[in-house]
Amino acid sequence: MGKRERLLALVIDCNCLCHISRSVFSSLIYDDQRVGVIFGFLRQLFQLGKKFQPDLWAFCWDSVKSYRRAIFPEYKAKRRERTPQEQREDELAYTQFDELRESILPALGFKNIYQFVGLEADDLIALLVRDESHRAFDKIVVGTDRDLCQVLREDCSLYSPITKVGTTFDGFASKYGVSPGVWNMIRAISGCGGDGIPGVVGVGEKTAIKYWCGELKESSKICKRIREAEGGGLIDRNERLMNLPFRTVYLPSMVSDSLCFKSFVEVFDRYHLESFLRQAEQWKQVFRMK
Repeated sequence: MGKRERLLALVIDCNCLCHISRSVFSSLIYDDQRVGVIFGFLRQLFQLGKKFQPDLWAFCWDSVKSYRRAIFPEYKAKRRERTPQEQREDELAYTQFDELRESILPALGFKNIYQFVGLEADDLIALLVRDESHRAFDKIVVGTDRDLCQVLREDCSLYSPITKVGTTFDGFASKYGVSPGVWNMIRAISGCGGDGIPGVVGVGEKTAIKYWCGELKESSKICKRIREAEGGGLIDRNERLMNLPFRTVYLPSMVSDSLCFKSFVEVFDRYHLESFLRQAEQWKQVFRMK
């Protein structure tokens, strides 16, 4: 990678990386302890570090509590009851989420670890990206949630850890024909099945964009349904749910990390991550540790 003109901060949706790791390495066990989420998460950090060589890392985590459920109880509600075995698997996985956030990342020397009661990682990402104290940094947001498109700026792009594809402000505007700044409204109209948020019946993102851009006939049935949804408060409620951040809160500004090679080796050894130990020198180079 050539020399950059500006500093780079990598801002990560950690729950996203953890869920990816869980789906791929869920059965990985050491000494009767599940370590698949930890292994997969650290492996992805190594890959991201190698690809982007960031100057700062920021780790954003979901809160268990959600303010959004206060205005829409069905938000991200489970569609079915979990079996006792599934509940146990959830516990084993989420224990690793907590261990990464509370113990492993701080031990490695990462300083910018964010979680705030009632908010999601996406909310914290939006706050960090828009914080004027970070204007000296270009930002790359790592995550897969489509709502994150609304945080795109000239100095902020997105990167999907699944598709390995990046999205820029200009690229998004060219593809969809609207500014990222109105993406919350497009999603408010079309809804989000993954989060259990119903939109206007029969209206997907493409149709919502056409409506927003005035490309639909005012007399059409679709326009009528959208206007009825607006009058009934559905779109206003959805916009509140989709908007990032949901609530503005204070987050400490990002600071320089103090990564410690010895601590990396100790963590690898503690969880018996032999492949990482064999690559220890590569980790040292990727994370620019002495």
